Amino acid sequence: MKMVPIFLVLVASVFFVSCADPNSAQRQLLISELKEVDSNRALLSQAVSSRKSRVASLDQRLIKQRSNLIDYQERVKAYMMNHKMAIAAIGAGAGGTGVAIDPNNEFSDDAKVMGGVVAFIALAYALENMQEIAEVADQLTQADSHVKSLERQISNTMNSLRTEKSQLGQEAKELLVANSRLSEVRFELGALR
Repeated sequence: MKMVPIFLVLVASVFFVSCADPNSAQRQLLISELKEVDSNRALLSQAVSSRKSRVASLDQRLIKQRSNLIDYQERVKAYMMNHKMAIAAIGAGAGGTGVAIDPNNEFSDDAKVMGGVVAFIALAYALENMQEIAEVADQLTQADSHVKSLERQISNTMNSLRTEKSQLGQEAKELLVANSRLSEVRFELGALR
């Protein structure tokens, strides 16, 4: 018999509590949404932070790669200055010979003769300094290949950087939306109290 009154008291108290807070169900939904939005916002915030680190790393890599390219080009220029005559002989020999022996060129006979003289001088220097000419030609070929390799690395890094920045922009927008929704849910929750 004593059980029935206790049961009635419990049912009545639950009824009065639910009547006392008509927004209880709405509040529970908002609290649930608040937790979900906050969790999503935290993940997005972490993703944005991580993406910013990758962008900064790629920026540093790009700076280093460009610096390496400039340093290498300066070393090649210094090498070329130390071997001016060999480079002049290579260039003059190729250019002068082309002018002198090409039957289809538009140059005058005087230009052909001058090209032949330049080619002869370059040949004379080359015969006297064949080892240096061969080494310089080889070094210039290697330098050209290395510069192209450095430029490809820079291009690849720039492409990666563009991709990362694009993704960062998208994630940052999503984070703004999540922050905005979090504020809205907090405001709605506060209005129910």
